[in-house]
Amino acid sequence: MLKKSTYLLILAVLAAGFVLVLQKSSLYDEGISAVASRRILQGEWPYKKFWLIYTPFQFFLHAGFLKISDSLMMLRLLDFLVKVLCVYTAVRIIRAERPGIPSYQQNLLAAGLLAVIFSSGIALYPIFLAVLLALAAYYFYRKERLWLCALLAVLSVFTKFEVGLFLVASLAITDLLRIPRKEISRKHTISLLGKQLFVGIVAVLLLGWLCGFRNLYECLIDFPVNVYPAHRRLPLPHIDKFTSYVPLAILAIALALIYTAILSFDRRKKNDPLIVFMALFAGLMTYKFVVRSSYANVVMIIFLLCLFVVAIAKNAGWLKWIVASPVILLFFFSLYKLNFFVNRTLPDLRKYGYTEVCMNEPAENEIISFIRQHHNSSFYFGVKNHDRVAYNPVMFYFFVDRVMTYYQELHPGQVTTVDVQQQIVQELQMGKVEYVLLLNTEFNEPNQSSIDTHVELLDQYIREHYKEIQSFGPDYTLMQLK
Repeated sequence: MLKKSTYLLILAVLAAGFVLVLQKSSLYDEGISAVASRRILQGEWPYKKFWLIYTPFQFFLHAGFLKISDSLMMLRLLDFLVKVLCVYTAVRIIRAERPGIPSYQQNLLAAGLLAVIFSSGIALYPIFLAVLLALAAYYFYRKERLWLCALLAVLSVFTKFEVGLFLVASLAITDLLRIPRKEISRKHTISLLGKQLFVGIVAVLLLGWLCGFRNLYECLIDFPVNVYPAHRRLPLPHIDKFTSYVPLAILAIALALIYTAILSFDRRKKNDPLIVFMALFAGLMTYKFVVRSSYANVVMIIFLLCLFVVAIAKNAGWLKWIVASPVILLFFFSLYKLNFFVNRTLPDLRKYGYTEVCMNEPAENEIISFIRQHHNSSFYFGVKNHDRVAYNPVMFYFFVDRVMTYYQELHPGQVTTVDVQQQIVQELQMGKVEYVLLLNTEFNEPNQSSIDTHVELLDQYIREHYKEIQSFGPDYTLMQLK
């Protein structure tokens, strides 16, 4: 009876996740993923034909599924599947390394992890696929299938660069800590790293040959390292009921690392790779909210911390309860977020049915309808002031036949420069782009994105060559070529 109840709980959480397939789109973050996938489907190589700040594996994968159905719904369903597979892989790891856990407890773990990952409030974010690949890499590492582990680790790097690097570092340190206890030899660690390095070099050479090494350097190294943090870094938020996850996550990770260090120094006990790996991987992932402490970044840290707590659950002593306490609070915060997003989505679901209309605000649906009615026309989606920008509505490019500019996603420190604005102006001229849609909202963050660079080449060109013809709500202005 208890086991059947846990299956019903899993189905209930899956149903909540299926509702969230229709949650509101993030026109920028989700738009980057959707539009990149569609441009690849159309035969354009990332970095070479269009700007992209992420590593590309997820977008090539999504492009393959867009061949089945060229719709945002297809990508949302794929995102749902990735999240479910992430939980499935995590439970498989626990089942393999903690075989004494009863099946009903494994089901409870699955339901809890599903609740955490569905609480993210965002779809198509590469971190979900990157963590799935990382967990699969660890699973095959423990099975001693090192070539498959290396392939999955490199794919994780090529899905979300820093997450993949955290995985590689966590695996290496986990392996090194097994050497003093004579569980493995140094040759094992050298073999592990050598295989990862070989696969990684082959992947970089192939991608560089297809997309251009200079383009890769600019998009994946120079801009993310030298420009993005300086313009996008956010201070840690003030503590309130909406941001309490940040100090809790920091405390939970600190306690997990301390607990793991205490266990590692006890030479009388056999090293536990699961505990070490989960603590290290979650610990390194804290870099994500050092730069931007959004819940979408932190949610996978909570996911890994839940696995860590399960890994130490059978250990003796009272210290594990201290370590588990902040993680339990983070889990309840995830339930709160899940409830919030489900309740926000249900009214639209009742009103419009299970359709893509639910994913956007009314004004945004009007814009999408206009784009589809003028599918033979060309569009540019920018902002009111290109010299001070936080983001642009990238998602609308998903619905056009062809994107006319190299820069689809606009960043401070990128479109706010003279060179980039000159290039966009040239592309608008050469392509005779008919419509320009501008986001009017002045969205300011406490970082350099709020600083006006006074580079107005693009704004001046739009004012001189386009006329306003329509507004979509207070946030969007549509202009047509004169």
